[in-house]
Amino acid sequence: MGPRAYGVTLRGGAISTSVPPVRPLAWLALVATVAAAPGALAQEPGSLPQLEDTSTASINETATTETGTTETGTTAAPTPAAEDPVDPAWERYHDAFLAIVAGDHPRGRRILQSVVDEFGQHPATDLAAEVLAVLPPEPPKAPPRPAVPPPPTGPKDPFAPEEPSPLARAELATFQTLYGITAGGLMCGAAECSDARVVVGLLALGGGAGLGASLYGTRNGITPGRAQTINAASGWGLFNGLSLALALDFEPQGVFGLMLAGQAVGVVSGVMIGNARDPRGGDVSRATSFGMWAGALTLYTHGVFEFEADGKALWASLLVTSDIALAIGLYLNYANVAPMTRGRVLLIDAGGLVGGLLGMGTVVLAEGEVGNGVAFFSAAILGTLGGLGLATYASRDWDVPDGPNVAIGVLPNEDGGGSVFLGGTF
Repeated sequence: MGPRAYGVTLRGGAISTSVPPVRPLAWLALVATVAAAPGALAQEPGSLPQLEDTSTASINETATTETGTTETGTTAAPTPAAEDPVDPAWERYHDAFLAIVAGDHPRGRRILQSVVDEFGQHPATDLAAEVLAVLPPEPPKAPPRPAVPPPPTGPKDPFAPEEPSPLARAELATFQTLYGITAGGLMCGAAECSDARVVVGLLALGGGAGLGASLYGTRNGITPGRAQTINAASGWGLFNGLSLALALDFEPQGVFGLMLAGQAVGVVSGVMIGNARDPRGGDVSRATSFGMWAGALTLYTHGVFEFEADGKALWASLLVTSDIALAIGLYLNYANVAPMTRGRVLLIDAGGLVGGLLGMGTVVLAEGEVGNGVAFFSAAILGTLGGLGLATYASRDWDVPDGPNVAIGVLPNEDGGGSVFLGGTF
């Protein structure tokens, strides 16, 4: 921006000014400045149009007529406009006002602050400071967003610590509702309920208690392994109570009572084990499968011998072999020996079921009927063991995380260069 020239001429008693064209908003800023501190601006020739004091000289020397001639007939020469350089302090001050009028308060504040910081005792500095004091404060800046870690690119570790899951909570609530209904029925059986209203009331009370306790106890979430531990322990408690009562030849009321007590002990034990060990879902499934298949094979063995043992010996053997196998599974989990995921355990269980059915089905197809119990149950044992073994081997890579399908690398060349290669598995 070049220098500005301001001038004033007396013509016929009127004052006319010559002012360079100024943007309307800038002119409003100038007027506001004059109203704020006219005394200060009068000291600055570059801030407002400077009026040339030629009136006194014109009056003392000659009077100007309307035609622009003096009494002696001489034409008065026009007064030259003064050329004053633009003061950078006032220029910034005016720019700040333009920004404020336009609604850009942050820019106006920055420009005014630069006037205060850079121009010291300049008259515009005091005005800029006054305007800064009445400007609304700048809104606080939003805190920087925390850096989001990139998602993992590699395969997920199937044996990593488990996180709480809504599905696990729902699974726990569902099974504990069923176990609660079972507990209500056992209470009614132990008390020899005869009134239908009492029976229905106890069943509803037991189911509601199981649902409410499981939801309230897991209000902060629960991992799949812990949920399975509590559910499995509840089932094992029922089985142990039933087996022990029948092995000891209890009366029906005693059987119901011992089953109820075993279920209660199982729930408490499951909660304690889950809190102490925080097991994975695969650990619980494997230990449960160990006990389940041990009991099934024990029952098949009794079938080979045509169930010659009495009922008490049968239930006692089922109790002992199942609990021993369960303890072996728990120890393998504790020692972290050959860990498995829940999916792989379910596949192995499916292999055992199919193998047992194939073994029994082969005998039935060959003879047309069950016929010889020895052959039938022997085939069931062989088929079950074969199915479990084959499924275990076939699923050996089930829990191995899949690596990337594409690989890139660099090989050095003899001439000192290198070659980039891209490989993949399909």
